[in-house]
Amino acid sequence: MTIPNPQTHAVEGQRILVVDDAPDTRLILNLRLQREGYVVFTAESGREALDIVAHEGLPHLVLLDIMMPDMDGFAVAAHLRQMGDIPIIFLSALSDVETKVEGLTLYAEDYITKPFALAELLARVRRILLRASSSYVQEPEITIDEHLRVNFA
Repeated sequence: MTIPNPQTHAVEGQRILVVDDAPDTRLILNLRLQREGYVVFTAESGREALDIVAHEGLPHLVLLDIMMPDMDGFAVAAHLRQMGDIPIIFLSALSDVETKVEGLTLYAEDYITKPFALAELLARVRRILLRASSSYVQEPEITIDEHLRVNFA
């Protein structure tokens, strides 16, 4: 029997963006992450992911596939890095060392090869979010007063 550690539980309202062109992967991750207490946004393409970030603000974490039809995961990660310091975990069927090294060196906090164990992914998500929770993540919009709102997205 495992004793739960309160530090590993999701902080209410942490936002995770799941970007994958496979509907089954998006559905499974969406359902499981929501059950863990996260606010989940899903996108089936890189362009859709960037639109979500533009409207919803920076997520606390991005789970990002590499092989997608319109824009690959490396291009999406490059755009996200220009927007802010967003932790990224690549989820990819690409298992060659060169791709992993490139992804980890240039963009990502972690790289998980598909197929993956959901329990392992959740442990890595918790670890990264716990570490990142000490740093400030900008909310998408702040109200200064009744006449002034600032949208950081």
